[in-house]
Amino acid sequence: MSTWVSKAGGRNMDAMGSPRRRDEEAAINDLDGEQDERYHDDTDDDEAEAASPDAPLRGSGRPSTDFDGLHLGGSKTSTWRDRFTDRIPPRLRSAWSATVKWVQGPQPPRIFTITPIFPKIQHAPLALLDRYAPRRIQRFWLLIALYACWLLAFSLILRASSYSESIPGYGSPARLSCASRYWSEGNGCGLNGNRCRPFSNATMAFRCPADCHKQLILNPHAVGDQEVVYKPLVVGGPADRSTGLEDEVLSNAIYRGDSFICASAVHAGFISDSQGGCGVLTLTGEQPSFTASTNHGIESIGFPSYFPHSFGFLPGTRAQCHDLRWPGLAISAFFTATLSIFTTDPAIEKTLLWLGAAWVGALNNETFDRIPIQRLTAHDIQAQPGAVPALVAVVLTIFSIALAQAWSFRLEGRMPRYLVLYSLFVTAILLMLALPGLNLRIHHYILALLLLPGTSFQNRTSMLYQGLLVGMFVNGIARWGFDSLLQTPGELFQGAQQGTLLPEIGVVSMGMSSITFGLGALPRWDSRAKVLFDGISVLVNDVERFRGYGGSDGSDWDGGGGSGNLTWTWHRHRVGRHSAQDGERDIHGDTGDSDADAETLANIPEYFRFAYMAGSQVADFSKAGTWTAEGEWVDMKPGPSL
Repeated sequence: MSTWVSKAGGRNMDAMGSPRRRDEEAAINDLDGEQDERYHDDTDDDEAEAASPDAPLRGSGRPSTDFDGLHLGGSKTSTWRDRFTDRIPPRLRSAWSATVKWVQGPQPPRIFTITPIFPKIQHAPLALLDRYAPRRIQRFWLLIALYACWLLAFSLILRASSYSESIPGYGSPARLSCASRYWSEGNGCGLNGNRCRPFSNATMAFRCPADCHKQLILNPHAVGDQEVVYKPLVVGGPADRSTGLEDEVLSNAIYRGDSFICASAVHAGFISDSQGGCGVLTLTGEQPSFTASTNHGIESIGFPSYFPHSFGFLPGTRAQCHDLRWPGLAISAFFTATLSIFTTDPAIEKTLLWLGAAWVGALNNETFDRIPIQRLTAHDIQAQPGAVPALVAVVLTIFSIALAQAWSFRLEGRMPRYLVLYSLFVTAILLMLALPGLNLRIHHYILALLLLPGTSFQNRTSMLYQGLLVGMFVNGIARWGFDSLLQTPGELFQGAQQGTLLPEIGVVSMGMSSITFGLGALPRWDSRAKVLFDGISVLVNDVERFRGYGGSDGSDWDGGGGSGNLTWTWHRHRVGRHSAQDGERDIHGDTGDSDADAETLANIPEYFRFAYMAGSQVADFSKAGTWTAEGEWVDMKPGPSL
């Protein structure tokens, strides 16, 4: 009974549930059918319907008239880049795409590596190191020993080079640079040269370094009506006349006080240019003239008139001291080469190419000394003979190297990054050029830093260029320090002409014994330099003989009372017969009265230069006008001088 009821109930539930399930399944099937019909994507049916002229419209059953200009219906939004690209002509767009593809380089990139030319020979030092010092600690102590030997050897050379024995009767020699001299530029020694006394009866023990023939004067220096530039400043030499000093100075060689002392000592044969040397010079007072000559590779300048300060060299006072820079270089080259050979890369090529080039760059003042470019400024390039063609050759060489390096960057796939880097360099340089009141100066070390990133891959030419640039960096820092990249005109052209207003000079009267100049009115405004000049300075034979100011009581002037048309008179200079032996003497223009110990210097011209002053600051001096020995006046040429 229970079994039947249970079975009957089950059958009744099945009978009752089956229709319900069938209804639910039918409803679901109907819904799926509608969805299938709505989203059915059958290409053949679509094409058939489209081909039928009576094909019904889908969706709402009627066409939409809504404007979808904002593309909200799901299509891609146009960006400013797309609109910009659409405006570019197709040919230009294609060329740009090809350029970008070329710059990106080949795929895959070609990475440069250095393969030893003679593997067995080049790996021999490393094999030797692996055999006898395989452990890291052993190599560490070998490195320390190498450094210790290097330091000891270099210290011994440095001590021998710096040591100089005391010269009997004169004491220890003073260290001079190759540019040391007694006399200052312009009116730097003051009125009558009083700031640069004594003129005679004094001696000095000195020591000079080697290679002073390479010390050039870089700004035009006036010697009477001559200008000396880009050569050693040596005025005078062995005299072609009797000086009364033949037994006192070596070779009867007398030099003007503004000469480079060390170059003059080389010119006189007193010291060796290759090793430098020590000795004693003596001041020989005023001399009536100075003779030009060429000795020991140095050409001196002549001066056919008097100068209050001169010097010569005492024979027999040369001491044993030498500049041992070349032995010191040999020791450093040996130890650096040894260190390079036993490093972990195939070392022979690196030692020859990188280290060798680094020493060439570090000795820039020796290796590239003959290139006639002393300073990379527009002023110097225009003024120095041969600088323009030398600069063109250097630029073309650098450009050719840059093209080869750029090709290597392309092959390695790194050109885009380095184009960005050097674009930033160029932009920075252009911005600095545009800064008002400042001048851009590309120093040795700056040029090396700019070019070094272009050598950052492994091939032999890059190894050579990189060593050369590192050496140039070391040379620049050692010689001039981290000099500023931006400099004011005063810093950049210190000691050079300033481009200021020049006095307008006229000769009022002239004779054999005196000459009177009209100097115009003071003060004068210089609109270019934005300076009010209130005074004037006059050099006679490159020595300041007059300084006067406008608005004064007139005692400085012969006429004009400190205003109006100012005049000044100079009397022909007189000097004692034996001024070199008479000791100190007042140097001045004579008042016209001769004395028993003096004589007029016959047949000797005098040279006059004029400059405005603003307080104690002097402007540019004019070029020299000449008052000849015959009493005639030769006007100065246009332009400034120093």
